[in-house]
Amino acid sequence: MTTDTNPPGTAWTQIVKEKGTSDFAASFTADASLQTSALSKAVVGPTLIGAFFAATSKMYEHFVFTAETVAGAKTYREWEGIHGGKPVAGATIITRNESGLSTTSSSSKARFPSYVNSHLASRSDSKEHLVRTSLAKQGKQPISSPHLNK
Repeated sequence: MTTDTNPPGTAWTQIVKEKGTSDFAASFTADASLQTSALSKAVVGPTLIGAFFAATSKMYEHFVFTAETVAGAKTYREWEGIHGGKPVAGATIITRNESGLSTTSSSSKARFPSYVNSHLASRSDSKEHLVRTSLAKQGKQPISSPHLNK
């Protein structure tokens, strides 16, 4: 049995960093689609998927994959982050064909409920505390960001 010692999402993160290159495109089928709760319709094809990642890659003040599970042709990744100064979380499902190329990616994002945000707002260090506590439980260090201290 092989154990992957890389943090969750490492392979996907490396692919996304190559957005706009032939290496990025080579990771997808020609008709691969990206569906996300943030868009009204799917983005189809490696070029448009790459453009989506280029447009959204700096959107989060903090972003980390927290869990990853592979089951057959699907890879399930959970993530959490800070967007617009507020905590967000979501899940991404990648489906691959027999050759290992991505055919679909589906991602959903949910803001934490407003009552959680209002409760956390009563603490001056709420966002930083939330991120640091969550990451500490996973044995990880957060990426520094001035937005975490606002």
